[in-house]
Amino acid sequence: MGHQAFREKQNYGLPDWEGQKGRLLVYAEQGLGDQIAFCSTIPEVNVSQIVCHPKLEKVFQSAFPRAEVYGSQFKKEIEWKVDADFQCSMSELQRFRRRSVSDFPGKPYLIPHREKRFQWAALLRAISKRPKIGIAWTGGTPGAHGWFSRNVKIDNWARLFDLDADFISLEYKDTDTLGYPVHVFPWGTQTENYEDTIALIDCLDAVVCVPTTAYHAAGALGVPAIVAVHSTPHWHEHTPWYKSVQFLDRTENYINDIIERLRLCVFSSESIRALRSPTTSYSGQ
Repeated sequence: MGHQAFREKQNYGLPDWEGQKGRLLVYAEQGLGDQIAFCSTIPEVNVSQIVCHPKLEKVFQSAFPRAEVYGSQFKKEIEWKVDADFQCSMSELQRFRRRSVSDFPGKPYLIPHREKRFQWAALLRAISKRPKIGIAWTGGTPGAHGWFSRNVKIDNWARLFDLDADFISLEYKDTDTLGYPVHVFPWGTQTENYEDTIALIDCLDAVVCVPTTAYHAAGALGVPAIVAVHSTPHWHEHTPWYKSVQFLDRTENYINDIIERLRLCVFSSESIRALRSPTTSYSGQ
C-alpha cells in the first residue's frame, strides 16, 4: 500500500480493525480485479459500508444488499455519513479471513443484472448456437509494473480461433483485433459501469485471458476461466480465489494447453460450466 495515489491507506475517523466484534467500513486501495477478489471475504464479516471503485458500485450493491456501497474510491471529500465501528482496507481484510488454503471457499458471489444478462443472452444466441468464449489478451495500466510482461499479441493466440466457437472480446480498451474473428461490444466492456461486463461474462461458456479483471469476474460468477500467466506472476496467480479458474505458465507449448483445457471445459459433456451451481446472494451474516 502507498506506492500509488489510489493505493494509500485511508482514514475515515475510525480505529483500524483488529478482528474484534463490530461493524466494519471496508475500503478499496487496489484495482478492479483485486477488489473483486478481496470482496469475496465480505459475506463472512459484519460489513456495514463499502467504499469501492466507481465502476463496481452497482456490482457490489447487488452482491451485498445489506451494506451501503459507495463508489468514491478516488474522491477526497465524502458526501455520505460514516456509520461503522472500525475501518479496514479490502486487502487487510484477508489477514483475518484468508490465512490458509482451506480458508478459500471459492464460491461465486456476484449477481449479474437480470435484464442486462437477458439481453446479452439473446444477442449471443442470435450470433450462432456455438459455444461462446470470452477472450482478453491485454491487462493492467499502460506503463505500470508488469504491463509489458502481462500482455500478449493476439497473433500469438491465432490457433485458438480454429476452435468451433464464437469469441467475444473482453478487452476494456479500444484494441485492434487485427482481423481475427472476435466479436467486439464496446458498450459492454468499455463502459463506466462494470455491471455491463459482469452480465456479459455470465452468459459465456468460458473465458481465456492474460491476468486481468476478466478472470476475477469469471471466477466470482463461477464461469470457467483459463489464465495464461507471465514469467513474473503476481501473487494473485498463486492464490486459490476461485474454483472455476485455472492458471497455466506460458511455456513453449502453452497454446496447446489452452486449447486442450478449453475442449475439456467447453466441449466436454461434463463441462465445468454445465455443472456450476447458481450464483448465491450475500447473506450479510
